[in-house]
Amino acid sequence: MLKMKDFLLVVVAGYAIYQIGWVDGWTGINIFLLICSLLALAMSVLDFTGKLKKAKEEEQRKEEGKEQDKQP
Repeated sequence: MLKMKDFLLVVVAGYAIYQIGWVDGWTGINIFLLICSLLALAMSVLDFTGKLKKAKEEEQRKEEGKEQDKQP
């Protein structure tokens, strides 16, 4: 199910593509918008698939293991 952040992401990516294709071309701001929207899209895909949650849980398990090793 799409969330509001996903809809806004599509709007920003569409705006960046519109700016690059029909208005200004490859300016610094347009490239920045496109890169940021691509990174946000990648994070949304990871969040949607559940891999982001798995990675966070695994990181927490590693930290707990390190803390237990340090205790005498």
